[in-house]
Amino acid sequence: MTTIEEARAFLFGACHGALATRQPDGEPFASATNLVADNNGRVLLLVSRLAEHAVNLDHAPECSLLLINRDEADWQAAPRMSLVGGVDVVDNAEGERYLSLFPHTREYLALDFHFLAFRISKVRWIPGFAKACWLDGADVGFPLTFDHGREMAMVRHMNDDHADALRHYMALAGWQGDEVSLAALDSWGMWLRVDGTPRRLPFAEPAFEADAIRDTLVAMARQPLP
Repeated sequence: MTTIEEARAFLFGACHGALATRQPDGEPFASATNLVADNNGRVLLLVSRLAEHAVNLDHAPECSLLLINRDEADWQAAPRMSLVGGVDVVDNAEGERYLSLFPHTREYLALDFHFLAFRISKVRWIPGFAKACWLDGADVGFPLTFDHGREMAMVRHMNDDHADALRHYMALAGWQGDEVSLAALDSWGMWLRVDGTPRRLPFAEPAFEADAIRDTLVAMARQPLP
């Protein structure tokens, strides 16, 4: 994959990060957050209006997100990404991809929570030691070739008709669990929910069109277990 595609694969494979905001007095502030890249190349966040970072973003929407694989032993040697940009408040209907990974948070919408869409202006991508580079946010945050509706149609089909395939994918990854469902799909992999926890299973090769994703899922369902 090219540097841009590697960065996009990393972005779509992230679901946790650190959000850096600026307090009204100018002091910096960092907080933990769940996040999901959406089909339009943005990053979705769900925040409480009472949270410190939400207050900060109301004052100054410019912010930064740090994404890293938390399972890595040495974070300074691990692939990581810093996104620079700003946020916009969006309708709850635009947060469905987020809710697919974190369905328990849907009840938060009845409280004081709302969705923010992070617009990527530039990206600091560090795929490994001494490999840091700056990338244009428009390249990394480029929309997928299929919209959320098409994605969810594929997700529903797999959950309704191919439960055996989903259990096979879980076994391919070496995971164990009593319940598994498909939560989301993109060009670089799938999100499975295993006993309620989102787990990322990357594709061996990118699949940029919906038909190519279908072919990839079929091939993985036929792949022998190790």
